[in-house]
Amino acid sequence: MKKLLIALSLIPAVSSADETLYGKWQGQVEFQVSMDGNLVPESHAVTDVVLSIDQRGKVVGESKENGCRILGLATPGPMPSILNVGLNLSGCNYPGLNERFNGLFSFYKKDGYAVLSLNGTRIKLGAPSKSFFMKGNFRY
Repeated sequence: MKKLLIALSLIPAVSSADETLYGKWQGQVEFQVSMDGNLVPESHAVTDVVLSIDQRGKVVGESKENGCRILGLATPGPMPSILNVGLNLSGCNYPGLNERFNGLFSFYKKDGYAVLSLNGTRIKLGAPSKSFFMKGNFRY
């Protein structure tokens, strides 16, 4: 009687692009708020931002220049090099930036950088509509 021995190795399937999405990122980010489609000048800033994305998806960061603290969650996106991101800003010098932002963090491995593109809208009956966005380029 012959015995057959089969060994299985259970290793999660993670592409090299996934592995490099996580870690500490530094870059310049543009912040902006519009009310009824008009830019609020005091909200507009381009500042240095540091973001850390851990393997479980927690995102923490800050922009010292405009006082914003960043906290949120990143989840797998439509492609291995893209994360869906939801971030809350707090403590910002311009209080109108203290909002929930949603969008994408996209990594361009070949070129060695990532792009953060987030926005949000607040519509309240009888009040001006508010839209806000953050966009920036990051490197390790």
